[in-house]
Amino acid sequence: MSDLSNKKLRRVNTFYDTGELQFVYYLDENNQIQGEYTWYEVTGEVREITQFKDNKQHGVHKSFYTNKEGQLYQTGKYNHGKKIGVWTTYKPNGEIYNENTYGTDGYDINSVFSITRKNETSEDKIDYGYGF
Repeated sequence: MSDLSNKKLRRVNTFYDTGELQFVYYLDENNQIQGEYTWYEVTGEVREITQFKDNKQHGVHKSFYTNKEGQLYQTGKYNHGKKIGVWTTYKPNGEIYNENTYGTDGYDINSVFSITRKNETSEDKIDYGYGF
């Protein structure tokens, strides 16, 4: 967020019809979303935290299971609105369910799934043939 330090940001809170906090985000003088964008469940639990730059997802993204007291569901990074690098999805018990790797163009270039059957774990790598 260091490149946002010189920008004057205005905090915006939006609410569910029932009055509970739903979203918290920051707008610059041009009404562009900048910095942290947080989505809350009606219960008050954080559902998702994503970084924004100039109205596009840019930086770290984390989403959480509902009713699991902060248990991670998915982590990854955005670059100007496109997924990049490794995105990891977790099972409710915290084990990795799958990992997708995205190129700089936002396309999934390979995926690894961890599948558990009858106390056995196997990993299947899916190569989509993009040549990376």
